[in-house]
Amino acid sequence: MTPFAVSGLLITITCFLLAAWIFLRASRTLPNNLMVLFNVCVGVWGLGTMLAGMAQTPHQAIWAWRLAHAGGFPLGVVFFHLALVLCGVPSRRIVRATYLFGMTAVVLCMTGFAMSQTWWLFGSLHYYRANLVYEVLFAIWLAIVVQGHLQLFQGYRKAHSLERTQLKFVFYAMATGFVGGVSALLPFFGLIIYPYGNFSIPVYSLIVTYAIVKHRFTDTRVVITRTGLLLGTYLVVLGAPFLVGWWGGEWLRVHLGDSWWLVPLGFCTALATAGPFAYAYLRKQAEDRLLREQRRYQRTLQRAARGMTQVRNVTKLSNLMTRIVSRSVKITHASLKLRRMPPPSGGGGRRHDAWRVVSSAAWSTSGPAMRSTSASTISSGSRSTGSWC
Repeated sequence: MTPFAVSGLLITITCFLLAAWIFLRASRTLPNNLMVLFNVCVGVWGLGTMLAGMAQTPHQAIWAWRLAHAGGFPLGVVFFHLALVLCGVPSRRIVRATYLFGMTAVVLCMTGFAMSQTWWLFGSLHYYRANLVYEVLFAIWLAIVVQGHLQLFQGYRKAHSLERTQLKFVFYAMATGFVGGVSALLPFFGLIIYPYGNFSIPVYSLIVTYAIVKHRFTDTRVVITRTGLLLGTYLVVLGAPFLVGWWGGEWLRVHLGDSWWLVPLGFCTALATAGPFAYAYLRKQAEDRLLREQRRYQRTLQRAARGMTQVRNVTKLSNLMTRIVSRSVKITHASLKLRRMPPPSGGGGRRHDAWRVVSSAAWSTSGPAMRSTSASTISSGSRSTGSWC
């Protein structure tokens, strides 16, 4: 099996498993549904490239490449739609037009108008050779992908705080994956570069899926660290025994005979046993470093909470709470509202609750300036109960 076929196999397994996991375990939101479709498209691309890497004849290869593009062309369209959703950009007509293009491109590829001939490259692969129709389709597809990245970049510039970090993370991860995928297409146009970039696709699919679905609005540094540690740990667990068998196989056969395979097997068993413990330890150490600031202000708030139990004046307590929260967490604004329930009346009319902003504090991120206000009373027609909000 060629390295290109191995990369296709990894893509197929990873992306179809991710699609099944999202479909079975995640909530039915539009971003999650698009991630299912996204991973299915990437999985189809991987399946096609695996078959193309294993093809023995030009006829087998051309059908494998057509299958790959049955996932590849819709892939760019789904990414563009996902970028618009993440950035909150309403544009149904544009989305419909791009989906229409994706279906048209797939039909042209499967019928042979855009894909009809191959050539022998790298001494092991029957590679597709682009014609004029394919070049036009690829140019349009590339424009859609670039526009999707521009939407993510514009959304990043308009976003704030954690959402800004999230969009930046998705932008770079998607860009890395698409650059790796497009590198597999360069030989179509005469640029004879072996498509090792195909190996980047399962990695970025895993990271983006985990970030959007599992931790859509959490600290992306933690997501990257966890995923990187998991991949690194099991790369060692699975790769080290393979390297021992690959490079040391002859030496082991000379000294151990037919039982030489027990050495890499035992090595793999030992690493598989130690792998989860090593991952747990490394994850804890990494998160302690990444979340040091959050845990610092958590300890500050816990100490402050113990002291607040001794304050009896509501106004003083509310001012103290908003100041401590603003200074410790460094948020832009903190307000505390107290709702006072009116005494029960004998009439059957509608009851109005009074909301009073007891304390409001704004923290200036450019310096230690703090301004506090004790503000107004807000009348509400709510019938809910309780004393604090």
